[in-house]
Amino acid sequence: MGHCLKKLLTRKDILAKCIQFLLQLFANIYNIIIVARNILFCNGLLKQSKVKIPVISLGNITTGGTGKTPAVIWLVQQILLCHHRHPIILSRGYGGDEAKIFQNRLPHVPHIINSKRVIGAKQAIEVYGTNICILLDDGMQHRYLARDCDIVLIDAIDPFGGNHVLPRGFLRESKLSLERADIICITRSTCISKNVLEELKFQIQKFTRAKIYYADHVPTFLRNFQTGEKISIHAGIEKKILAFCGLGNPEGFQATLKQIGYSNYEWIHFPDHHAYSLTDIQNITNQKNAEILITTEKDAVKLEKYMPLLQNVWILEIEFQLLSSRSEFMKHITASLNK
Repeated sequence: MGHCLKKLLTRKDILAKCIQFLLQLFANIYNIIIVARNILFCNGLLKQSKVKIPVISLGNITTGGTGKTPAVIWLVQQILLCHHRHPIILSRGYGGDEAKIFQNRLPHVPHIINSKRVIGAKQAIEVYGTNICILLDDGMQHRYLARDCDIVLIDAIDPFGGNHVLPRGFLRESKLSLERADIICITRSTCISKNVLEELKFQIQKFTRAKIYYADHVPTFLRNFQTGEKISIHAGIEKKILAFCGLGNPEGFQATLKQIGYSNYEWIHFPDHHAYSLTDIQNITNQKNAEILITTEKDAVKLEKYMPLLQNVWILEIEFQLLSSRSEFMKHITASLNK
């Protein structure tokens, strides 16, 4: 759906213009509701609940595609290295993909799933005590739980979701909401030129005084879906590749493939949070020209029941990497954890 909407937003024909006009009407209504909601929170008419432990929120202002899951994993690892508090991930659990990834990558870190984040935070305290901190996954728009630090991810490839709020574009709320951010990380910042990156930073600074950091999502290796064998990301460069994914921002995955050197590959894209069917698997495996099939970790967790059918499928493992000053970033985090 998101991929189709992006194409629609760039079309100039009469039918597309009419649809864009209708979407803009709904977007105006949506924006009024979001702005009113934020005003109510800012004036205390909608209450935020403060819990006894530090809360760090990591989110975005667009629908998906900023590389949030690798960023959560990285931040949890940094907190484990730098602070005595034990991090607890708290998320709404939409789609279920992230929960499985967290379990695989952070097996010793508790993950609480509760759409009512205040209740989820209180559950964490009841079970694990007060020597913990909450990492609020995708928490930017969930304002009922007060937080000590708001980290906002902005994707360098598509930073503002077409510059329109839903459903006309992909902004969950307007750019004015960046004023609430304490830290902003521009992800995939190596995928655009330095001049464009500086212009993006300038645009962001119009709306916030938050400290801005540059980050990237670095491909580390290819992992075989069936055996778990790991090989170099460069092993597939000379092969005929079929890449497939179901992501909100497939352009990010494509940019990563090109960053490695996979310039010539076939491509199949499914909707975000796609539930793969047997027909999908057959369409993927019937691509006779492909010597190697590559997908994302997020997609792999949804393919487990088809594992016997998926030979020569490799998962491109991605690590979040902070390119700006890590020590300065962690000072801000530590200060939030010591409140």
